[in-house]
Amino acid sequence: MPVSHRFHETDFGDGFVTHNAILDEVPYEPAVLFVGTFNPDAEADKSADFFYGRMGSYFWPTLQNIFDHNDVKQLSRRKYHSGLEPYFTNPDLNYIKNLCSKIKITFADLMKSVDVYTAPLKPDHFVE
Repeated sequence: MPVSHRFHETDFGDGFVTHNAILDEVPYEPAVLFVGTFNPDAEADKSADFFYGRMGSYFWPTLQNIFDHNDVKQLSRRKYHSGLEPYFTNPDLNYIKNLCSKIKITFADLMKSVDVYTAPLKPDHFVE
């Protein structure tokens, strides 16, 4: 069963657009490229709203702490508010896009989909 990349073809608004899991349209000239592997669009966890933006991630709270407070300590993970309209806090998507513009970063993942093997595993599938 194939699982696609969560941001294979995504318009985040404000000039941030991905094609083939690469954030290749941004409103600035990128200076830094973060290269990752894969962000699954899986039913089990649809919490990511941007690259490295999954609930519980330290990535964006850490960058926020470094650039807003000039401090490398990280006290909390990214939180998800699941009210009537779910959204992220610390930081939210608008902050992330502003920070990307400020420090001129962009993102690319190496895989746009993976095939998931769902048949029962047999002993001969394992390497000893």
